[in-house]
Amino acid sequence: MSFRFKPRWIPCLIVATPLLASLLNSCGPAPNANSHSSQSAPSLPIMAPPLALLPALDFGSNFQLGLLAGEGDSDFAEGASDKARFSYPWDVTLKANGEIVVVDRFNHRLRKLTPSGEVSTLAGDRAPGHKDGLALNSQFDNPVAVVSDLKGHLYVADSGNHVIRKVSATGEVSTLAGTPGKAGFKDGLAQAGQFSSPSGLALDLQGNLYIADSNNNRIRKLSADGKTLSTIAGSAQQGFQDGGALDSRFFSPRDLVFNAQGELYVSDGFNHAIRKLSADGKTLTTVVGNGEPGNREGKGSAARLSEPVGLALNASGTLFIADSGNNQIKTLSPNGELKILAGNGEGRYKNGPLREGSLASPRGLTLYAGGLYIADTQNHRLRKLGSP
Repeated sequence: MSFRFKPRWIPCLIVATPLLASLLNSCGPAPNANSHSSQSAPSLPIMAPPLALLPALDFGSNFQLGLLAGEGDSDFAEGASDKARFSYPWDVTLKANGEIVVVDRFNHRLRKLTPSGEVSTLAGDRAPGHKDGLALNSQFDNPVAVVSDLKGHLYVADSGNHVIRKVSATGEVSTLAGTPGKAGFKDGLAQAGQFSSPSGLALDLQGNLYIADSNNNRIRKLSADGKTLSTIAGSAQQGFQDGGALDSRFFSPRDLVFNAQGELYVSDGFNHAIRKLSADGKTLTTVVGNGEPGNREGKGSAARLSEPVGLALNASGTLFIADSGNNQIKTLSPNGELKILAGNGEGRYKNGPLREGSLASPRGLTLYAGGLYIADTQNHRLRKLGSP
């Protein structure tokens, strides 16, 4: 029997461990959240990742896969969470105020789910385009990823426009990096730079924004002062190769997440692998997968994924992976063992016990105090792994 979860809202700043305070102090003061964004070299606020510091949960037998929001049709509708409609929700993040933000890709919008259970538009218009300004008057084109900082600002990979956008806490949209509507590859000045279908995003403790530049098969970095775009991993050639960061090869990297040691995990989509960039930024290694698709639990090159996308990491170092091609959520333990957490692999919509429930091409993931939120893309819904 299907059921619907009621959101259990716990703002991430409240549930973060004491380590968060020390991290924030070590980072220095953050910019004023009320300052308006600028089109010339806008600054990025300092970021500490409180979600990664949440106590590790044991997703035991009492945990279930349920509905958080979405009626199931590929369409657009606001309102109560179970009546709202999305069109290929691609990513999800949790803001410090408890709101869930969803990248509603084919509606070209950011949507939000409030603590009262209402879905509404946060930014964007249904027609694709590129327009900065007030959030509800702005336009996006096939956005695919979002990350939030502690000041309530959002950073968006606007894939169809080949740019990185910012939605400020005061409700203004600006373009941080890239040339709107022009796919290419160019480092240097951020607003003269070029991307090709940028995807996943991650902020480090210094406020640098890291970007999975999917069609360029590279990982890029936007400096904390917003001025400079550079390449930190990946060469000009598509492929599957470890080694020196700038000599390594990716095939459509999709998402990024930092661990507590400063290492950067990358979901390498069409290499069907999880890669890791060392904390010093010099070396890329493969953590799981061998470049071939499959569905197999295990370790290292013996394990198999199929087009992994979304990543999330908890305090114990467990990595959560949206294994989209297998319609499952998998975990990678600190000792390198890949296991199925949720999804029976059928690619349908079904609630229930974790391995009996069904997902359809899940992509975005975000942890919260009681479990995991999932952008269940081809079911046009948001799902939740948690206690009923």
